[in-house]
Amino acid sequence: MTETNEHNASSTKEEASLTDYRTQVKAWIASDANVIFGNYSTAHAACVVEEFAKSAKESIVLMSGAFAREFYGNDVFNAFVDASKRGVSIRIVTSDDPKAVDIDNLNALHDACAKGKVAFFVARYSGKESPTHFMVVDKKRYRLERGTHTPTEDPPLVQAEVCCNGVVRASKLEDFFNLVWARLEIQSIKKNTKPSPMSR
Repeated sequence: MTETNEHNASSTKEEASLTDYRTQVKAWIASDANVIFGNYSTAHAACVVEEFAKSAKESIVLMSGAFAREFYGNDVFNAFVDASKRGVSIRIVTSDDPKAVDIDNLNALHDACAKGKVAFFVARYSGKESPTHFMVVDKKRYRLERGTHTPTEDPPLVQAEVCCNGVVRASKLEDFFNLVWARLEIQSIKKNTKPSPMSR
């Protein structure tokens, strides 16, 4: 078998595995299962975020590192846009160095979403113990990243705890998000600047 064929065989296996993973995630969402499961690659992470956004009925809160186009693009991006058009409220806080944040991607999301349904703050997070990468949907579904990214792995390693009906953990994460959001709103008032493009 040539190197190219070996790569194609590996890719086909990964695609099949991802298809099985997506099928299982959809089933757990449909049944509101309280099973805690993981994601172990960027492909798994994108699958969870996309399917969670597709399932959203009321709200999405997301604390992201940089909202990079490489991850929050294409299918994931479109799932957020479609959610906004169903009336879902979307709030995003980025926690990386603002210089690393994909502002163009955030602005593109704002422009594509239903008017008044998406808001974001670009803020550098300095905390050490609190979560910095998580998503909560409808106050019950959550995805919480654990540890650090390992981009040199093949596929890249991204570990996270996920649950389609984990109200207790989801509530704690959203409470933390709301605290961060409120502080950012106060800072924006003190600086006499409007919060994100939501108010335009």
